[in-house]
Amino acid sequence: LLALPHVNAIFPTTGNFLLVRFSNSALVFNALSKQGIILRDFSNKQNLENCIRITVGTETEMADTLKALKTILENNSI
Repeated sequence: LLALPHVNAIFPTTGNFLLVRFSNSALVFNALSKQGIILRDFSNKQNLENCIRITVGTETEMADTLKALKTILENNSI
């Protein structure tokens, strides 16, 4: 995930989610939401600007999420 363009950080977690900082979280959030991926926008929280929480699901769901992220981040100028 960190190898993708526009992914700035992945925060350590012990839960079933990833907290990721993007260059433009609004674009990522909107695009992933349209594909039915479960997200929570944290960009309005203090010190979490451009951060999205992505729920970790099954292996298939995570593969689909990663594929969608690659498409969004590699094909958009953020």
